[in-house]
Amino acid sequence: MNDKDKSQTVHIPTQGTPGGPRPSANLDDVPTQVQLASAGAPIGRLTIIEGPGLGTVRSVYKGTNSVGRYTDNIVALDFGDNSISRHQHAVIDCGDREVRILDGGKPNPIEVNGSRVSKEQVLRSGDLVQIGMTKLRYEKV
Repeated sequence: MNDKDKSQTVHIPTQGTPGGPRPSANLDDVPTQVQLASAGAPIGRLTIIEGPGLGTVRSVYKGTNSVGRYTDNIVALDFGDNSISRHQHAVIDCGDREVRILDGGKPNPIEVNGSRVSKEQVLRSGDLVQIGMTKLRYEKV
Protein backbone atom coordinates (compact mmCIF):
# COMPACT_ATOMS: atom_id res chain seq x y z
CA MET A 1 0.00 0.00 0.00
CA ASN A 2 1.45 3.36 -0.93
CA ASP A 3 0.99 6.61 1.04
CA LYS A 4 -1.75 7.99 -1.20
CA ASP A 5 -4.05 5.03 -0.41
CA LYS A 6 -3.74 5.34 3.37
CA SER A 7 -6.48 6.84 5.47
CA GLN A 8 -5.92 9.76 7.76
CA THR A 9 -7.86 11.33 10.60
CA VAL A 10 -8.46 15.03 10.16
CA HIS A 11 -9.23 17.33 13.09
CA ILE A 12 -12.21 19.60 12.59
CA PRO A 13 -12.24 22.53 15.07
CA THR A 14 -15.32 22.81 17.25
CA GLN A 15 -17.48 25.79 16.36
CA GLY A 16 -16.91 28.77 18.61
CA THR A 17 -13.62 27.61 20.12
CA PRO A 18 -10.58 29.42 18.76
CA GLY A 19 -7.79 27.02 17.89
CA GLY A 20 -9.77 23.84 18.35
CA PRO A 21 -11.87 21.89 20.78
CA ARG A 22 -11.88 22.17 24.53
CA PRO A 23 -9.81 19.51 26.27
CA SER A 24 -11.84 16.42 27.06
CA ALA A 25 -11.16 13.04 28.57
CA ASN A 26 -13.79 11.56 26.25
CA LEU A 27 -12.53 11.09 22.68
CA ASP A 28 -16.15 11.02 21.47
CA ASP A 29 -16.20 14.76 22.19
CA VAL A 30 -13.43 15.46 19.66
CA PRO A 31 -14.89 15.94 16.17
CA THR A 32 -12.94 14.07 13.52
CA GLN A 33 -13.47 12.98 9.97
CA VAL A 34 -11.79 10.07 8.23
CA GLN A 35 -10.78 10.77 4.65
CA LEU A 36 -8.74 8.87 2.13
CA ALA A 37 -5.50 10.65 1.47
CA SER A 38 -6.18 10.06 -2.24
CA ALA A 39 -9.24 12.33 -2.03
CA GLY A 40 -6.91 15.18 -2.91
CA ALA A 41 -8.23 18.23 -4.70
CA PRO A 42 -11.94 18.92 -5.00
CA ILE A 43 -13.65 17.63 -8.14
CA GLY A 44 -16.72 19.80 -7.72
CA ARG A 45 -18.29 22.55 -5.67
CA LEU A 46 -21.66 23.50 -4.30
CA THR A 47 -22.48 27.21 -4.16
CA ILE A 48 -25.39 28.39 -2.03
CA ILE A 49 -27.61 30.52 -4.27
CA GLU A 50 -30.65 30.84 -1.95
CA GLY A 51 -31.08 30.57 1.80
CA PRO A 52 -28.79 30.97 4.81
CA GLY A 53 -25.13 31.11 3.84
CA LEU A 54 -25.86 32.75 0.48
CA GLY A 55 -22.73 32.81 -1.71
CA THR A 56 -20.81 30.27 0.38
CA VAL A 57 -19.00 27.53 -1.53
CA ARG A 58 -18.42 23.97 -0.28
CA SER A 59 -16.06 21.55 -2.01
CA VAL A 60 -17.03 18.04 -3.17
CA TYR A 61 -14.35 15.33 -3.31
CA LYS A 62 -13.90 12.02 -5.09
CA GLY A 63 -15.64 9.24 -3.19
CA THR A 64 -18.56 9.53 -0.79
CA ASN A 65 -19.50 12.99 0.51
CA SER A 66 -22.07 13.23 3.30
CA VAL A 67 -24.12 16.44 3.25
CA GLY A 68 -25.70 17.80 6.43
CA ARG A 69 -25.88 20.59 8.95
CA TYR A 70 -23.19 19.39 11.37
CA THR A 71 -19.48 19.95 10.78
CA ASP A 72 -18.76 16.20 10.81
CA ASN A 73 -20.19 16.01 7.28
CA ILE A 74 -17.76 16.40 4.39
CA VAL A 75 -20.15 19.00 2.94
CA ALA A 76 -21.23 20.90 6.06
CA LEU A 77 -24.16 23.26 5.50
CA ASP A 78 -23.93 24.81 8.95
CA PHE A 79 -25.59 28.17 8.30
CA GLY A 80 -28.77 27.99 10.37
CA ASP A 81 -31.17 26.13 8.03
CA ASN A 82 -32.71 23.80 10.62
CA SER A 83 -34.71 22.02 7.91
CA ILE A 84 -31.43 20.33 6.90
CA SER A 85 -30.72 17.22 8.97
CA ARG A 86 -27.64 17.26 11.15
CA HIS A 87 -26.15 14.08 9.70
CA GLN A 88 -26.21 12.83 6.12
CA HIS A 89 -29.29 14.58 4.76
CA ALA A 90 -27.92 13.69 1.34
CA VAL A 91 -24.95 11.79 -0.07
CA ILE A 92 -22.95 12.82 -3.12
CA ASP A 93 -20.98 9.93 -4.59
CA CYS A 94 -18.24 11.03 -6.97
CA GLY A 95 -16.95 8.18 -9.12
CA ASP A 96 -14.55 8.15 -12.02
CA ARG A 97 -17.24 8.69 -14.66
CA GLU A 98 -20.17 10.38 -12.95
CA VAL A 99 -21.41 12.11 -9.85
CA ARG A 100 -24.57 10.84 -8.18
CA ILE A 101 -26.69 12.33 -5.42
CA LEU A 102 -28.78 10.20 -3.07
CA ASP A 103 -31.43 11.19 -0.57
CA GLY A 104 -30.28 10.34 2.95
CA GLY A 105 -33.80 9.21 3.93
CA LYS A 106 -34.47 12.21 6.19
CA PRO A 107 -37.91 13.81 6.68
CA ASN A 108 -37.28 16.72 4.28
CA PRO A 109 -36.67 15.42 0.75
CA ILE A 110 -34.03 16.75 -1.61
CA GLU A 111 -34.68 17.99 -5.12
CA VAL A 112 -32.52 18.35 -8.22
CA ASN A 113 -33.74 20.87 -10.81
CA GLY A 114 -37.17 20.94 -9.13
CA SER A 115 -37.71 17.15 -9.14
CA ARG A 116 -37.68 15.10 -5.96
CA VAL A 117 -34.82 12.59 -5.66
CA SER A 118 -36.30 9.31 -4.47
CA LYS A 119 -33.36 6.93 -4.96
CA GLU A 120 -30.28 8.33 -6.67
CA GLN A 121 -29.73 10.67 -9.57
CA VAL A 122 -26.81 11.71 -11.75
CA LEU A 123 -25.63 15.21 -10.86
CA ARG A 124 -24.32 17.35 -13.71
CA SER A 125 -22.52 20.67 -13.71
CA GLY A 126 -25.08 23.48 -13.43
CA ASP A 127 -27.73 21.36 -11.66
CA LEU A 128 -29.67 23.05 -8.85
CA VAL A 129 -30.00 21.10 -5.61
CA GLN A 130 -32.61 21.98 -2.97
CA ILE A 131 -31.91 20.72 0.55
CA GLY A 132 -34.29 22.08 3.16
CA MET A 133 -34.70 25.80 2.53
CA THR A 134 -31.25 26.02 0.92
CA LYS A 135 -30.70 25.95 -2.85
CA LEU A 136 -27.25 25.12 -4.20
CA ARG A 137 -25.68 25.01 -7.65
CA TYR A 138 -23.36 22.08 -8.38
CA GLU A 139 -20.39 22.77 -10.64
CA LYS A 140 -17.64 20.42 -11.75
CA VAL A 141 -14.14 21.87 -11.33
